[in-house]
Amino acid sequence: MLNTNGIRIARDDKFMSELARLRDRVEVYLQFDGFRAETYLFHRGQDLREMKAEAIRRLTEARIFTTLAVAVAKG
Repeated sequence: MLNTNGIRIARDDKFMSELARLRDRVEVYLQFDGFRAETYLFHRGQDLREMKAEAIRRLTEARIFTTLAVAVAKG
């Protein structure tokens, strides 16, 4: 099980290749805060929607089982 914010998955081809090689033995829990920029700005201080979308695209393409893990805040 890999818990990740997905930045390395989105950017690092070698790392992604290793994950793909281990696809039958790994499950990725991807930190995902939704679809609104405001949510990312609140939780992470920057808009990471494109980075998350790229990580999801790459994980899907490599057929790696992925669970989106969310952070919840009042308000």
